[in-house]
Amino acid sequence: MTYEDLVKYWNITDPSQALPKVNKDNILLISAKHDQYIDLKDADYLWESWGKPTRYVYNCGHSGIVLCRKKLANDTLSFIRERIHTGKPGSVHL
Repeated sequence: MTYEDLVKYWNITDPSQALPKVNKDNILLISAKHDQYIDLKDADYLWESWGKPTRYVYNCGHSGIVLCRKKLANDTLSFIRERIHTGKPGSVHL
């Protein structure tokens, strides 16, 4: 197998190759600025490929995101509450 073959076959696992079925307004992407597993450039590419949905970039690494868990929880809850209260098309209804 060549490197080019590997890239071609591995491409099917790349989420930026398809648009999500979920309305963009209901997507919250969370990234870590210093992530060693999901490079910020790759996260940026995914965000742009998906039409730049709401995104938070935390100043931590992959595992270090637990140190941001309170802010992460508050940001996520705010995102959900905003969708519930705005009544935007495609908003979350619980």
